[in-house]
Amino acid sequence: MGFVPGQGQRGDAIRGGVPICFPWFGPGRSVDMKPAHGFARVTEWKVADGISNDDAASTACFVLTHEDIDPRLRGEFLHEFRAEYTVDFGADLTMSLTVTNTGSTAFEFEEALHTYLSVGDSQRISIEGLDGARYFDKVAQQEQEQSGPIAITDETDRVYYSEDTVQVKDPALARTITVAKEGSANTVVWNPWTEKSKDMTDFADDEWQTMVCVETANVLDNAVRLNAGESHTMTQRLSVSRGA
Repeated sequence: MGFVPGQGQRGDAIRGGVPICFPWFGPGRSVDMKPAHGFARVTEWKVADGISNDDAASTACFVLTHEDIDPRLRGEFLHEFRAEYTVDFGADLTMSLTVTNTGSTAFEFEEALHTYLSVGDSQRISIEGLDGARYFDKVAQQEQEQSGPIAITDETDRVYYSEDTVQVKDPALARTITVAKEGSANTVVWNPWTEKSKDMTDFADDEWQTMVCVETANVLDNAVRLNAGESHTMTQRLSVSRGA
């Protein structure tokens, strides 16, 4: 999410868990927006209705509005909004981000749940469910088409044009992670590999070996447009099963 009390300093992004990218992704479509991935992940969210619990699950809801944002971080995004992030902890982990246009004029935004998944060995995993999907390769700076499962063999930074469910087969840990989603036109797959890991001060040189990001997103040409009073919800559901 954004800043979490007790973890780092206010305004620092956390490289792990599920940071929320909003209202732009990376440097934004204008390629010069700062901070990277927008202001949502470096701003403290408020607890909305506390945490509810029952025998099967726990639910937490957090809220962020335009009034919570440091004006220095808003860039060109000066619109009025309310974002609600709801997390259900049960047999599955379900996360929903709902953005509402609370102003009087339409706006567009990008969004992503920048999910870091722990894997036994990133070079042995197989990411299935995107065969035949077009994607923009941010490393090669060109569009391509996926053929077969995805294997991590080099720096990987791809925006897939797909609404489909993805499975991460992880033989080293003998498990499969399923990423299902709704309200999302893109899946982003990211692993920094060796050289980029060394360049990141908040990422250990060898951490690329035990992680992969599979992100539920609406970015680039699939940015969301909201008219005044409209809302949009994007949901991802993570589940784990034994065997890969």
